[in-house]
Amino acid sequence: MLIGNGPAKENLESLAESLGVKDNVEFTGVLRDKKLAEKMASCNLYASASTIETQGIVHFEAMAAGLPAVVADKMANPEAVRDNYNGFLFKPFSAEDCASKIEKVLKSRALEKKLSKNASKFAQNYKWKNIAKLFESEFKRAQT
Repeated sequence: MLIGNGPAKENLESLAESLGVKDNVEFTGVLRDKKLAEKMASCNLYASASTIETQGIVHFEAMAAGLPAVVADKMANPEAVRDNYNGFLFKPFSAEDCASKIEKVLKSRALEKKLSKNASKFAQNYKWKNIAKLFESEFKRAQT
């Protein structure tokens, strides 16, 4: 399942067609709120090859749904994903490394459960309420 729209979507749809796997791949387009949460909850893990994440909010959304994350080791991604804690980082632009990390999670139910539990716990730190409190305390500290 590929959620969202991005510059590679058309190429990925064409690739799925040419590989004969089009019927096994769901391209949802952009989803929000309840629909996004429902789709994520139906997944076993979250993967992103993006090398341009500056905040990684989508990573936290996925982890809040209990999904282990497999993301490229670039920009803000390492701030959100900790190897063997809540997911895995892979070498940017390496389909082989990405696939091996995904396989590692999916081949071990115990690992998947551990990463899932930690992902949910980690994401709690980034709820909007907690972020607002952090900003408030930083503003107060800056005023003193």
